[in-house]
Amino acid sequence: MIQELESLEAAVHDYVENVVIVSRIDSTHDMALRLLDEAHLDDIEIPPTLLIAESQSAGHGRNGRPWSSPPGGLYLTWIRCDLPESVFVRLPVVAAAAAVTCLRETGAKVGLKWPNDLVSGNRKLGGLLLHTRRANGGWCVVSLGLNVAGTPELPGNARSGAASLAELLGEGSVVPGTADLAASFVRHMASALDHPEEAAATWRGALVHRKGDPMEVHLDDGSTVAGSFAGVTGEGFLRLKTGATERILTTGEIGLLA
Repeated sequence: MIQELESLEAAVHDYVENVVIVSRIDSTHDMALRLLDEAHLDDIEIPPTLLIAESQSAGHGRNGRPWSSPPGGLYLTWIRCDLPESVFVRLPVVAAAAAVTCLRETGAKVGLKWPNDLVSGNRKLGGLLLHTRRANGGWCVVSLGLNVAGTPELPGNARSGAASLAELLGEGSVVPGTADLAASFVRHMASALDHPEEAAATWRGALVHRKGDPMEVHLDDGSTVAGSFAGVTGEGFLRLKTGATERILTTGEIGLLA
């Protein structure tokens, strides 16, 4: 991909000022957080920036869960320091809508597992990780990890739970390059930020859950709550029916799909 830097810069120049591509790094997401910490110490603002790695040695998702990142996948992080306050609460929905739109344009049949896992059936194609800070002017970091050319080597039964874009498109299909996918995601991200209501509708329509579907949600404190899918709120929070009551969950990871 390093050879494609010039064309990628041209494709996204309306949306980002800096494009940085590295062969290998621990995590583009962690790199972005380090850059922002250093910028804060030096009292400077990072312009809209796109970080891409050809592979990662310590890629991860929420709560540090590992994300295998061999060559052939897309691992990017988008940094913005100029978003209005109203955008922050919508950011997970906006980013997921951009990602699913980007993938569906390739012809892949992809859905969303709440809140922002990209799936085909019960198999995971990719996911998003987000961090925001509203103090001191505010910034956001949006990372996308995607299996493109193939699925990673995973232990045990985990491999059967992974999918790749090449596999979904089928043998003989033209699989977009990672640079093209990165540019498409950035464009759709910008569009979704400009039209958040449309992005929210796309996100809701892409959810694979249906009312009454049983599910277990692993919460950030390590506990698990079981119930059935009752829908989502306007902000994108999960409505989980548990017996005669309903809980609103702002974060978590669904461990069981019906």
